[in-house]
Amino acid sequence: MSLKKEAIQKIAGILKIKAEDIETAIKDEKEVELKLPEDIQTFTADELETRDKNKRNDGIRAGKEIGIKEVREAAGVDESIGKDAVKVAQAIIDKGINDAKINPDEKVKELTERVNVLTRTVSDKEAEVGQLKQQASTIQQDSQILASFPKNRAETLKDSEYLTLIKSSLVIKTQDGKTIIEKNGQELRDKLGNPVPIVQAIGDIFTERKWVAEESGGGGGRGAGDSNGKTGTFSKRSEVIAHYEKQGKSINGEFGQEITAKLAELKKADAEFDMNS
Repeated sequence: MSLKKEAIQKIAGILKIKAEDIETAIKDEKEVELKLPEDIQTFTADELETRDKNKRNDGIRAGKEIGIKEVREAAGVDESIGKDAVKVAQAIIDKGINDAKINPDEKVKELTERVNVLTRTVSDKEAEVGQLKQQASTIQQDSQILASFPKNRAETLKDSEYLTLIKSSLVIKTQDGKTIIEKNGQELRDKLGNPVPIVQAIGDIFTERKWVAEESGGGGGRGAGDSNGKTGTFSKRSEVIAHYEKQGKSINGEFGQEITAKLAELKKADAEFDMNS
C-alpha cells in the first residue's frame, strides 16, 4: 500500500522536508527514522485571525493600564487605588479637595503643573495607543494577504518576500465596509463595477509574474503538481470544474469530494464567488 505522489508532495510541503525522503521511508521495509523540523507551525486562516485579534487586544489593554498608572503617579495618588480609571479619577478629585487647605497661590501653581503633566501624559498615551492600533491593523492586513496566497506558489521566494512585493504593488483599503484594492493608482473592479476580491487580485499578480509552480512534474515549489491550480483566478463554479476536467478529474467521479471541498473553500474566501454558473 502506498500514497499517491501528489499526496506525498503536499505532506512534504507542509512539513518542509523533501518528498523524496518520505517516499524512501515508505518504500523501506524496515522501520526508519524520518527527521522532521521541530519548530514547524501551521495555521488556518481562522487561526491566524484569532491569534492576531488576541495580540491586538493584549496590546491595547496593556497600553491603557500603563497610561492609568502614569496618570496616577503624576497626580500623586496612592498605587493602592489600583488600575480602575473611575477610581483613579475620584481619588484625584478627593486629593485636590484635601490639599485645598494649603496656600491658594501655591495650590494654583501646583495644580497648573499637574495639569500640564497630565496633559503631556495623556498626549503620549494617545500616541502610543495610535501606534498600537496601526500595528494591529498592519498585522491584520498582512494575515489577510498571506491567507490569499495561491497554494501552488513557487519556492523562489519566502512568504515574507512575497508579502513585501505584494504590498509594494497593491494598496488595500476599506471603504464603506468593503475592501478596495488599488494597483498603479487605479481601483480594481470587475465588469459590473464591483471591487475585485483580494484573492483574485493577489492571484493575478502571482500569475503575471510567474510566481506559480508548474502543475506537472516532481519538484518545484509549494503545490508542484497540486490539483488546486491557480486558486487566485477562479471567479465561478464552471471555471473550477473545467480546471479539474483538464486533469481528468470529474466532480461526478472519485474526485468529487475534493472538487466540492475546493468550491466550498473558494466561496468561503470570496463571498462573490459564483456557485451557480
